[in-house]
Amino acid sequence: MFEKLNGESAPAKRRRVVAAIAAVLSLGAAHAAQAVDARTGWPVPHHATGVRNVAQPFAYVGPMGNPGLDPAPDGQSPVYFDIDAYQYVDATFISGDFTQSRPSLGIDSHSFASIAARSNFDLDSVQIGWIVQPDDPEPQLFVFHFVEGEPTCYNGCGYVQLSATRAPGMHVDVTDTPQSYAIQYADGDWYVGYQGEWIGYFPGSEWNGRFVAMDHAQWYAEVAAANRWPCAEMGNGAFADQEGAASISNLAVDGAPADSLPGIVHFPVAYSSGGATPTSFYYGGPGLCYDEQFIFYDDFNYRS
Repeated sequence: MFEKLNGESAPAKRRRVVAAIAAVLSLGAAHAAQAVDARTGWPVPHHATGVRNVAQPFAYVGPMGNPGLDPAPDGQSPVYFDIDAYQYVDATFISGDFTQSRPSLGIDSHSFASIAARSNFDLDSVQIGWIVQPDDPEPQLFVFHFVEGEPTCYNGCGYVQLSATRAPGMHVDVTDTPQSYAIQYADGDWYVGYQGEWIGYFPGSEWNGRFVAMDHAQWYAEVAAANRWPCAEMGNGAFADQEGAASISNLAVDGAPADSLPGIVHFPVAYSSGGATPTSFYYGGPGLCYDEQFIFYDDFNYRS
């Protein structure tokens, strides 16, 4: 007579477990064999079983009461410094390859590099990239989105996790070998991808179905500083014209090479952009904490 566990015979339980394992392996094999989109070179996005608002290790979440925004150490709103390339285009796919760095922050709030799909005068957007923030000196994968100009939070607020191996909040390698990032609108949702895999998505319902294409594609880096004199490094801390500077390359929109333009560099004594082509650029810098050798006389200029 077979032993019974919770009213189920051992052989029956064994058959059920084996069947469940086989189903999981079958699903994994189907995922591995997922069709590649000839237009983009990425897998065709599809809805597998996902987990909404999954808590990730090392997850970087904005403070309560000020979701998605980093408080400066003095309690005031941070001052943002950006370097970017952009293209105004009606599209549903954006990608780019990023080197990944470990910038030091000093007293500042974050330093990141990401791609963004934007629309509605930039009020609606999705982004994915890597970030360093004060609680952890190692770069982490992150996702974020805006709805009608309102920031949400990092790595949650509606985000649905799909991948079993890559997730927002995970550490990413510090490397000069560019890593691929992508965003695509498909089947009513905005998918975010890393290293050739769609790791999850933001449901289109976040925007009430209004956000169905981007009109502004952006590849950029950002520092959130405690004040007008940023201490944080951008990229790996090297200026764009220095050997080994951080880079963003293989810029693409809807699977075709981008025709991007470089944005304005607002604080060139701290950060720079250079070597720009329609599909790549170098960026970065060491920041510029206040130093007595400089006399600052307005927001973005100095004299020695």
